[in-house]
Amino acid sequence: MTDTSTVSTRLDEDVLKEIEKLAVEMNLDRSALIRKFILDGYQHAVLQRDIMLVHRGELSIEEVAERTRTSIGRIIEAARGMDVEIGSDASTLEHEKRVLEKMLGKTKKATARLSDR
Repeated sequence: MTDTSTVSTRLDEDVLKEIEKLAVEMNLDRSALIRKFILDGYQHAVLQRDIMLVHRGELSIEEVAERTRTSIGRIIEAARGMDVEIGSDASTLEHEKRVLEKMLGKTKKATARLSDR
C-alpha cells in the first residue's frame, strides 16, 4: 500500500457546498472527490509542462505519452488547446528522430540476441 499524507486547505463555504452536491451526484464522498480534483489537476499540470518541453525540443511526444500514460492524440489535442505547436519544428523533429533511432537500435540488438540462440 502507498504511504499517504493529509493535506489541509481552506475553501469558501459556497464552493464546499457545490463540491458536496457534486460528490452526491457522482456517488463519492467529499474527500474522494477533492482527492480526484487534486490528482486530475496535478496530471493536467504535468501534461502542460511536458508539452512545453516537447515544444522546446527537450522531450519527444512519445516520451510524454509514456511518462503521462496519455495517448499521442490527447497530447496533440492538449497542445492545440494551449495554442502550442508540437512536432512541426526542426528541433522537435530532430529529437523525434534520435528517439526513434535509439528505439530501433534496441530492437535490432534484441533481434540479434534472439537469432543467436
